[in-house]
Parts: sequence; structure tokens; C-alpha cells
Amino acid sequence: MTPMLKAETSRPRSSRAQLLRIVRLIALAGAVALLSLSAISGVHTAKNRLATDLDRRLNTALGAERMTLDDYFTRAREINLLVAQNPAFRAFDEQPGSHKHKVRAGGDHLEAANDALAYLERLYPGQIGEACFIDAGGAETARVVHGERAHVNDLSPDESVNPFFAPTFALPPGVVHQAKPYISPDTGEWVISNSTAVPSADGEVRSIVHFEVTLESFRRRMAASGLLVRLIDKAGNVILDSRSARTSSPVTAPKQDRTLVGALTGDVSGISRVGGERIAYAQVGGQSGNANRWFVVVSAPVATGFALRHVGWDVSILILIALVLLAVAVWGYRAYQHELRAAALTDPLSGLPNRALFYDRAGQALAGARRDDVCTAVLLLDLDRFKDINDTLGHQVGDAVLVEVAQRLGDAVRECDTVARLGGDEFAILLPRLENRDAAVLATRGLLARLDGVFTVGGVRLSIEGSIGIAIAPDDGIDIDQLIKCADIAMYDAKRTGQGISVYSPELDTSNPGQLAMVGELRSAIEEDQLALEYQPKIDLATGRIDGVEALVRWDHPSRGRLPAIDFIGLAEDTGLIRLLTAKVIEMGIAQCRSWLDEGFEIQVAINLSARCVQDPATVDLAESALARWDVPARLLKFEITETSLVGDTERALEVLNRLAALGITLSIDDYGTGYSSLAYLKQLPIHELKIDRLFTKHLGEAGVDTNIVRSTVDLGHSLGLRVVAEGVETSGSASTLMDFGCDIAQGYYFSHPLSAEDLTEWVLHGFPPPEGTPLTSGAG
Repeated sequence: MTPMLKAETSRPRSSRAQLLRIVRLIALAGAVALLSLSAISGVHTAKNRLATDLDRRLNTALGAERMTLDDYFTRAREINLLVAQNPAFRAFDEQPGSHKHKVRAGGDHLEAANDALAYLERLYPGQIGEACFIDAGGAETARVVHGERAHVNDLSPDESVNPFFAPTFALPPGVVHQAKPYISPDTGEWVISNSTAVPSADGEVRSIVHFEVTLESFRRRMAASGLLVRLIDKAGNVILDSRSARTSSPVTAPKQDRTLVGALTGDVSGISRVGGERIAYAQVGGQSGNANRWFVVVSAPVATGFALRHVGWDVSILILIALVLLAVAVWGYRAYQHELRAAALTDPLSGLPNRALFYDRAGQALAGARRDDVCTAVLLLDLDRFKDINDTLGHQVGDAVLVEVAQRLGDAVRECDTVARLGGDEFAILLPRLENRDAAVLATRGLLARLDGVFTVGGVRLSIEGSIGIAIAPDDGIDIDQLIKCADIAMYDAKRTGQGISVYSPELDTSNPGQLAMVGELRSAIEEDQLALEYQPKIDLATGRIDGVEALVRWDHPSRGRLPAIDFIGLAEDTGLIRLLTAKVIEMGIAQCRSWLDEGFEIQVAINLSARCVQDPATVDLAESALARWDVPARLLKFEITETSLVGDTERALEVLNRLAALGITLSIDDYGTGYSSLAYLKQLPIHELKIDRLFTKHLGEAGVDTNIVRSTVDLGHSLGLRVVAEGVETSGSASTLMDFGCDIAQGYYFSHPLSAEDLTEWVLHGFPPPEGTPLTSGAG
């Protein structure tokens, strides 16, 4: 009985165990299925994220390439028009005789035409294949190939067969024709050309100016992006491929790519998939006279995924699912570990790198900079009045603003740069591999420009401004802690001065005891009449008489003697003393003007205004009250302002300048040619005078010195109705050349060094001696 009982009682236990095993198997199978579906869903999500990131990269590269091409066409037009307006070509046309006779005769006019063509090589180094001057009959008058002038016997007798010739003569002066790409018969290179009619004094067009830019120079620049960049026309002809050089051989002639044409939907821009590539495309903006209607196409390989096309319940499918599940599990674990590492190095609000990652990348960049002998810039950005946003609109709106700022900064930098959020409203930007400080300042202006716009957050329109401090390695430090400290000092200086941007210099570090002492001494100098003015005469080149003077401030330091302005103006600007100093100089200059009036003659006094004073409305009140107090006519006061002083708050500066001009005060743009003024910008300013910087005039007239810039600036100033002043004139050759160009006023050591008020009075009253060899006359003006 016992064995039987054991057998009977063991069956149900075995059945229950088997049932449990079946339930467990079903549960495991269900879990495997659910996990497999989840894994597949995760893969698709990841693929979509990768596609989004790829599209963002493509759009960024596309925008850069399109902007470069648009900039080229605009710049080429401006330069071509400037060259076409060069008096050298008009002078050659208006000489008597046929073009062929004038070419054979040679002479200064032909040399001047060749000089104007050769100057293009300096504007487009390594890009200009050929530049030429062609008459209406198609004969070349002058030609320069790769910077070398062609002999008269090598000039082409008939250029009328070229594709640019007839369309250019069909256009009026002032319009540039840019032909479709072709192989240059002179250089054997693929080029696009720019051609402009040269207007004569009687309005008749007798000649054109033409130059060619090689397509290979475009390709080399496009290849630097690392992506495949192509230029195609609407018919699918591949004009340029960043990975294939263009030469004159038939193999490299334009190819037609029907696949790309099919991807263009008819819109001027978009994103599409072509075979195994993801492409972003946009049409280059067309302009009058431009024969090229190109599309920029940027492409990258598309990451391929997988899909389960058939699901069965046999063992092989289950094994496949298990393997996939294992692979997904491993991938998921690695992704989780990656996310953990990323979370430790990423700011959770903005998604930007945090301080730890920024320091790590900065260390790598600084090591590479020391090895390759290049500059690295560290920037600190702090948003102005951000606390007001949090206090007034709440932290939720403040956070949204920070996210938008992070996005704009990220879109404005290069791929090798790093934008990080250090905390609060403070951002750090790392700019490795820069050529010099100017490149850092230019990039910083671009960053501030991206913030210059309306932020719409939660239906509220906000205007956001920031202040950026710049530190440069290795000049300001070789480790990141020192550079951060220097950038922080510069940032607070930018905030204090209201300029938006400040580059670190040791003078900004007010923790330096010597610096603090110098600040105190300068304040005492202003209050205790230790300042003096010297006056450098300005000479009217047409009459030889004195036209006015420029007031130059000096500091009679108790222990260091007389100091020039360069030794303390920067300190005054950095510490806020510039307003007190400017007020003192204006008072002294107008008082001296009154003294000269009492002696019976008028001399206009020019005073330099700093960037801070140009943007300070109090400057207007200061000048107006001083003029009234000394009873001096406003026409005898001139303010000289630099181009760079207008870069900050341009609207406020324009308002101040308009008010000064309304008083009758003369306004002059100082150091013209070294800043950032455009022709359109100059037209907005209420200025009366352009002052050419000494950089362009010091050696004017000497052999080998190019004169086109000075001549063009004089013509530009006169075309805008402005007087033109040349400073830094030190030789008789410079003075004579300026007179030939029609320049109005000149100043410099050739005429006189800066003089005290007493010496200048004697100089004017008794007639100043004209420099030997100059045709100028003397006398008081």
C-alpha cells in the first residue's frame, strides 16, 4: 500500500510543476515579445533622433555655404563697380586716338589701367585668374593674368566671341554681369566672370572691365566643411563638387545628375533623401545681370536601420528575438551608461556642456594651441538685467529665455567651438584655433548679433542684451582658471562701460595696486589743472592757409613729466573717468577758441570723442553749455569720432550725433578705412568730413606705395558731399599726391608738429613758413 500511495500522490505535484513551467514560459515569451517590441520602438526613436540631428547639421552647413556664395556675389559686384569707377579707365578712354594707337603708345594712362587691374589680385588672393580692360570693338586694352601684366603683343584682338561680352554691353553702367562657368582661354581654368561697363564723362560706354574667379578656389573652401557640397543648376549640371577638382580636361567638365534634379521639388530650398544620401538644398539668390541660378546641395550618408518583416512562433524566430533582445539590452546598457556620463557633463536646463566638460575641452584646446602656435579665446557672457525677468515674469519665463539663448549661441559658433552654461545666466564660449585677437573680437560680435532680436516667450516679447568679456591664450594666460578670471574682469568692464564687448588687458584689473594709484592720480590731474592742450594745424591744400586745428590732450605729471594721450586715455576709458576728461578738454578747447576770437581771427578746434561719449546724451548738453558760456559759435567746434565707436548701441549714437549736428557742430569720421563703416552706414550719419587714417597716407607718393585706396576714398567722400582730410602727412611727395587727388585738407609733421596755444598764435599771426618745395602759401585763415 505504501508504494502505491506514494505513486498516486506524486502525479498531481508533477502536473502542478509542469503547469507552473508552462505559465512561466508563457510569461517569459510575453516578456520577450514586449521587450522586443519595446526594443524595436527604441531603435526607431533613436533613428528619428539621428535623422533630426543630421538634418540640423545639414541645414547649418547649407546656411554657411549659401551665405558665403551670396556674400561673394555681393562683394564681387561692389568691387567690380568700384574698379569700373576708377578714374584710370575713364582717363584712358577719353584720350584722343584709337584704343589700338593708345595701347601701342603706352604711357602713364596705360600703366594706371594695368595697376587698377593688378590690384584685384590683392582683393582676391589666389582666386583671380585673369582681369582685363576691353574696348567696344572687342580688343583688349590691358590684361593681367595671375598678377602678371600681359605684353601689348599678347593682347587679344577680339574678345567679342566670349559669353560675357555682348551681355555686358547690353547692361547700363552700374550693373555687373556674372557669366555662367566656362574654361578661360588664357588660364585653362574653369571660371566665372564679372564684367561691368565703364561710363565715360559724356555717358557713352566705350569699354568694359572684366575679371575671372576660379571655381577651384570655391571648391577648396567648400571642402573644408567635411561634408559633400555640390553646386548644381536647375538642369542638374554639377558646377562644383567639393571632393573633385575642376580642371580644363573633358573628364571634369560639368556632369548632369538627374538624381539630384529629381530631388528638387520646385521649392527654392528643402531637405530630401536621394538613394543612400540625405541632402539639404537651397537656391542661391539671383540678382540683376547674374546668369547663374545655382542650387547649393549639402549631403551626408543616411544611417540605415532594420525592421522585422516577418514574425513567426517557431524556434528560429524565438532565437532571433532573443539575440535581438540581447543586442538591444547590451546597446541599452551602453546607452544608459552614456546618458549617465552625459548627464554628469551636461547642463540639465539648456542641454549645453556644463563647467566640468567646458574645462575638459578647454584643457585639450590649450594643449593643442601650445603645440600648433595658435590662439585660443575664452569668452564669458552674462545677460544684462536678467534678474528683472525672473523677478517680474517668474523663473519659468527666465528658464525659457535661457534655453533660447543657448540655442542661438549654439547656432552661431563653429563645430569646433564649445558653448557651455556655467550657472544662472552666465555662459562660457571656447573658440580654439584663432589667428589673432581680431578674429576673436569678430566672432564675439557675431555672437552678440544673434542675441540682438526679439525673444517671444509665453506670449511675451522681450529684448535681451548681453555683455561679453574676452581673454586670449597665451597672451592672458596658459591655463583655464587664469583665462576665466581674465574674461570675468573683461566682462564686468563691458557691463560697466555699456559697450557689450571688452577684451582683457592688465589695466582693467583694478585689484592691481599700481593701477589703483594711477586712477587716483588721473582724477587729481583732471581736478587740479594738470592737463594741457597742444594744437596741430590743418592746412587747406587749395589755398595753403590754416583751416583749423586738432586739440591733443597732454598730462603734466608731477613725477613722470609730460605724458601723451596714449599713456592715459585707455585708463580713462576703462575706469569711467573718460567723461570727466572729455568735459575738461571741451572746456579748455572752447576757452582757447574764445581767446583766439578776441585776438581777431577764427580757428576751428577739433576734439576727439570716445565711444562712451558718442553714446552718451549728456555730451550734447556739455558741448551746448560750454559754447554758450564762452560765447563761441558752434561752427568753430568739431568732434572727431572713430568708426569703431559706432559699433555698440548704434541707435543711441545716431541720436547723439544728430543732436550735435543740429547745434551746428561739425562732425568728422576719424581714422577712416581702419574700422567697419559701409557705404550704406555712412549715408545715415550726419557727418561733414572723412579723415583718412595715417596708415594710408604716411608714405603716399613713394615708389611701390599703392595709391588706389586713397584716391578712391577721396572720390567716395566727395561723392557723398563730404570734405576729405588726410592725416599723417610727413613728406612733400605725400602732400603733392594728395593735391593731385583733390584732397581738401591735410595735417601732419610735414606742415607742423603739435604746438602750444601761444606758439600756434605766433605761427598764425606772423605767417607760417611753407615747407621747402611745396606750392602752398602762408597766412591766417
